[in-house]
Amino acid sequence: MEKWAAIIKQSETILSHVFKENSVFLLFHDDADGCCAAAILLNLISKQTAYTLLDFASPEKHSVELTPGLLNKIHRKKPKFIISVDLALTSSVEKIKTLLSFLGARMLIYDHHVQSKSIRWPERCIHINPFKFNLGNIPASYYSYLLYKHYTKENDACWVGAVGAVADYRAEECRGLLEEVSHRYPSFYPFKTFDQPTALRSPLMAMAYLVNAGYQHSDHSGAQVAVEALNEALQLGDPTVLLEGKTEKAAMLQRFLREVNKELRKSLAQFNSKAEFHLDSRIAFYSIKPKFNITSQIATQLQHSNPKAIIAVISPETQKTTKVSLRRGGMMKTDLAALAESTTSGLFQASGGGHQEAAGCVLRNEDVDLWKKNALEHIRRVKS
Repeated sequence: MEKWAAIIKQSETILSHVFKENSVFLLFHDDADGCCAAAILLNLISKQTAYTLLDFASPEKHSVELTPGLLNKIHRKKPKFIISVDLALTSSVEKIKTLLSFLGARMLIYDHHVQSKSIRWPERCIHINPFKFNLGNIPASYYSYLLYKHYTKENDACWVGAVGAVADYRAEECRGLLEEVSHRYPSFYPFKTFDQPTALRSPLMAMAYLVNAGYQHSDHSGAQVAVEALNEALQLGDPTVLLEGKTEKAAMLQRFLREVNKELRKSLAQFNSKAEFHLDSRIAFYSIKPKFNITSQIATQLQHSNPKAIIAVISPETQKTTKVSLRRGGMMKTDLAALAESTTSGLFQASGGGHQEAAGCVLRNEDVDLWKKNALEHIRRVKS
């Protein structure tokens, strides 16, 4: 906790007001890390205040930015404070500035994506990034859990933080968290080794698949179901709620996952016959239109079976835009965040970014072929 002292102190400048006033809106990314971070914060705020219900929402279409629908929800609620976890928001800085000025609100952002040093966040906004504190790539779920532990002096939420961390492939960075789970809930981490390959075999990862099934199946409304299911499990003090579908929300996630997995198996089976392989650049372009929002999961699964390749899963996002999910095999060292940024920087209305090991892009449908060309050129340039 000592190395987090500065981050906790910065967070308190907003949270101290949040705990006193019934006017906060929580934004979160819809993946497992974001949902787990949101559930922990919801539980923390409800324990520190008299709140019975908090306003919370994620962007549409798996976005990490302020989408029109999300902005509309915030405007309707007119909160005095906004908290955001696991959303990059780098392309939404001007929107945030306008929003906070209009509402007279203040904002706390925790984001662990690599960001340009040239970004200037609004004065009303406290932006926390672990890289600035030399902490590395610490997921939002761990951040939320450390705040929870700081204020409540309890560690009953450690399993939720660990689900998000394992889902975000950050087991090594969150070793202390996994050790807490192993001690308090040994059946959820019954191992003595604390690394990502081992964590993938734990029930924590099984719960992560359930949480991710929310947005994969039903977009932002499904993510809300996932947060509610996690929050119910926290309030009941029973981590088995998710795995055993003990509540209505948890049972809904179970159904989502069954349907998502069926579509995932179908998509993976078609990879070898439909992917466009470039052996010289060690990249495979896989264009697909799955029934559910599983582009990222397809890419993640394929990276494990293709250790010597970069995987680019390309899928329609809307009638006008296409989403690209980038992953790299275990033997590849290409910085995917740099690849995503470089290949979209010259494209109209395109965006790209993420982490070194996992990144993504959004581009216009008519620019897909040009993006592929940019990707091949970027990889060749980096190799040379």
